[in-house]
Amino acid sequence: MTGGGGCFAANLDVEQTWARRAGLAPKPLSAPARERASRLGLLCAVLWPEADALWTLAPVDAACRRDARLPAPRLVSGPPPTDAVASWGDVSTWRIGHRRWAFEHWQAWDTVVPEAGFVSSLDAAQAAPAWNGAWVLKAPFAAAGRDRITGDGRTAVRVKQAGIERLLSTYGELLLEPWMDRLEDYGCVVHGDTVHVHRLEVDGRGRFEGIRTDVGEGLDAAALERLHALAGIVRRDLAQDGYAGPFGFDAYRYRDPDGGESLRALCEVNPRYTFGHVATALRPLAEDAWGPGVDYALRVGDRPETELEERALSLVGSPDGDRSHAWLTPCSE
Repeated sequence: MTGGGGCFAANLDVEQTWARRAGLAPKPLSAPARERASRLGLLCAVLWPEADALWTLAPVDAACRRDARLPAPRLVSGPPPTDAVASWGDVSTWRIGHRRWAFEHWQAWDTVVPEAGFVSSLDAAQAAPAWNGAWVLKAPFAAAGRDRITGDGRTAVRVKQAGIERLLSTYGELLLEPWMDRLEDYGCVVHGDTVHVHRLEVDGRGRFEGIRTDVGEGLDAAALERLHALAGIVRRDLAQDGYAGPFGFDAYRYRDPDGGESLRALCEVNPRYTFGHVATALRPLAEDAWGPGVDYALRVGDRPETELEERALSLVGSPDGDRSHAWLTPCSE
């Protein structure tokens, strides 16, 4: 995950760029969201530690970098660099960044959800089987659980009609899936021949909150083998469509209606760097703090520094030092 010199572009809004490349007009990130994404972009320095410069969406005060062990390239902002040696996401790969790309591969990957499908209007969607239970509507370009609507049953569709129509007017179509009774979420990150599986920390609506490097007891050897095999298959299919860079995909365990447990081995594909790559690259820092082989969590949010876990390491935060936006903590806590 390293290279020599140059500028790394921390374009954490790449999904919006993809949407614009597809001829859509997504709502721009708010000023506070751009500021927070830019501060989190400081973590991208660990993906390309030899970079001379790090580009972020908005200007970032160097004081936002909390831990002196993080790489500290020169910080730049303004127009996106045209000569970046690497970036969070390649703006030219919008076709495979669209959820339809993965959706059209589900059958070949044996990850089909029978009730799932794209809908382009409320009228066309009324007969969709997924409306009969808990459901989620996802924008074709979005990350970290943004631009999605959840509900339970057809009544919720009417209650949330305005939000659904807003997303449809922006994106033209949305991916409708049943919302399963999730037990644990996972991420699988791939860079070259290296594959890492981790747990995802998400809220009740599937919005990203952090990563744990321990996979827990929910994935047995067969499940891990399935995820590693799937990583190779997705890598092959991405390469066939012209993409050979880093990527990740998400999976989850869920409870069946009969009370059993199942694994959905792939529900999202992210053809770019992910925070799973960041968490993996932060291992030397975690081991320096807590010892070799430690399992740790990378958490993101907006929390007062005084309220972090006892042994937490704040990585990036507000320039006044009052709040943390990303921190590491050992999984034992």
